[in-house]
Amino acid sequence: MTSPAQSRAKLRSAGASGLVYVFKIAGAAAEAGRPLQACADIAQRTCDMTRTVGVALSSCTIPTAGKAGFDLPSKRLRTRKRNSRGLP
Repeated sequence: MTSPAQSRAKLRSAGASGLVYVFKIAGAAAEAGRPLQACADIAQRTCDMTRTVGVALSSCTIPTAGKAGFDLPSKRLRTRKRNSRGLP
């Protein structure tokens, strides 16, 4: 059994784009009248199966640092794939 803290950590690591699907699917189950535990189980299974891909054509500037997070040469693309747990 997963503790509430472990469940929250898994949801946080899914990323905003992945969580959209988790919330939409769990919300649809709730709207259909499924019990709360069933909705939580559906949300967890959805999160466990969610994968996200990030693509950067340039680096963002972090306000506190005042400079780009990384240098990306022209004609290069940086990608990162993560599963819902934030693991490669």
